[in-house]
Amino acid sequence: MKVAAVSHTSRQYRCLEYARVVGVKVDPGVPQPLTLEQTVRGAMNRAIAARKRCTYGIGIEDGLMDVPNSHPMNVCVADIYDGRRHRLGLSSAFCFPPSVSRLLLQGDIDASHAFYNLGLTDNREIGSAEGIVGVLTKGRLDRKDYTCQALQMAMIQLENDH
Repeated sequence: MKVAAVSHTSRQYRCLEYARVVGVKVDPGVPQPLTLEQTVRGAMNRAIAARKRCTYGIGIEDGLMDVPNSHPMNVCVADIYDGRRHRLGLSSAFCFPPSVSRLLLQGDIDASHAFYNLGLTDNREIGSAEGIVGVLTKGRLDRKDYTCQALQMAMIQLENDH
C-alpha cells in the first residue's frame, strides 16, 4: 500500500509527475511506534535509507500518539528527504479499540497482529492490505488514501520550497 500511495500521490505534482517510484524494504529502526516521536523517527529513518540512489527518499510510518482527553491515536507520518532536508507530513488520526491500544502498550506486538490476535480481522497482515483504517471505517477510507494524506501534507513543503 505504501508504494501505491507514493505512486498515486506523485502523479498529482508537476515536480514528481515523471518520477519512477521504487519500493525498498528498509528497517525503520524503531519497534511498533508508541509515541509521535518514535513514529516520526521511523519515517525519517526509512526516508534516509530509501534515498541511497535517488533524488528523494520517502519514508512512511504509522504509530500511536498521545492526544489529550482521548485514547492514544494512530497517525501516519510521511517524510520526503532530499539528502539535506526532511519534509514531514501527518495524516488524520484515529483511535484503535481500547483493547488494541492496551495490547500495543504492553509491547512486543504490532498493530496488525494485535488486530488479528483479538479477532478483529482474519488477515494477519492487514496493514499491507486495506489497513486497519479500512477495517475500522468499513471500507470508507483505505490505507492507501490514508497514507496519501500524510504524503500530500509533506508535499506542501516540497512544492512551496520558495
